[in-house]
Amino acid sequence: MRVNDPTEVVLMERVSKTYPEDHHKINAVIETSAVFRRGQLSLILGPSGSGKTTLLMLIAGFVKPTSGTIRINGTDLASVDRKSVQAFRAEKIGFIFQNFLLLDWLTVVENVALPSEFLGESGISTKWNARAALEKVGAGHLAGRYPTNLSQGEKQRVAIARASVNTPSLLLADEPTASLDSAQGFGIIKILHSIAKTDNRCVIVASHDLRLTEYADVVFRLEDGRLRAIDVDRSAKTFTDRLQIGDTEVVDRNQIEA
Repeated sequence: MRVNDPTEVVLMERVSKTYPEDHHKINAVIETSAVFRRGQLSLILGPSGSGKTTLLMLIAGFVKPTSGTIRINGTDLASVDRKSVQAFRAEKIGFIFQNFLLLDWLTVVENVALPSEFLGESGISTKWNARAALEKVGAGHLAGRYPTNLSQGEKQRVAIARASVNTPSLLLADEPTASLDSAQGFGIIKILHSIAKTDNRCVIVASHDLRLTEYADVVFRLEDGRLRAIDVDRSAKTFTDRLQIGDTEVVDRNQIEA
């Protein structure tokens, strides 16, 4: 019998996802088990096509696993109806998409207010909360602009504000630094790290950028659909020397060191 852990936000147990293609199957995620906790920034490293986006989509409930279970705050999203999943996601999960997915015909503050409006909120308080979320990521001055007039870094800050406006317990970020230069990229990962620590939220970042290990509490590598823990040697001089891939699947640094 598992002991209830108040820090546990995401529990994955033997999760697999396969897609049919022609006369064979593509194994996007294979027998993955992991725990992701509040107050931590978890980094999932992997090359393009390794299954990182699929894994995030599974956790967010956008797609259902072929086998295994995923529980978010104790709820198995695959077992509830679509409308309930959407409501749960709007309240409990924030998703930062790789291509931002901002609506060009809405102002920045209107974009950020969308998740609150989905929950039925409206009026001055909704816009106030949206502006507060923008201020928190250093983008308050962008409130009245439109996405077409923003830089890539500004768009990413707005996307983070939108994903976090409802103060979800879980924040997922798909390649949040991919289109940014080094300075902008580190600025973004610092924001996400602050959200994990200051707001005590569970933040999961999928990326191919090894430099982000500097800000991660827990590091995994996903390759060929398999997730494995990585031990990070922070005293090493090069990023390559920092990473040692573990032989066992799952969980966090405390379990690795134990």
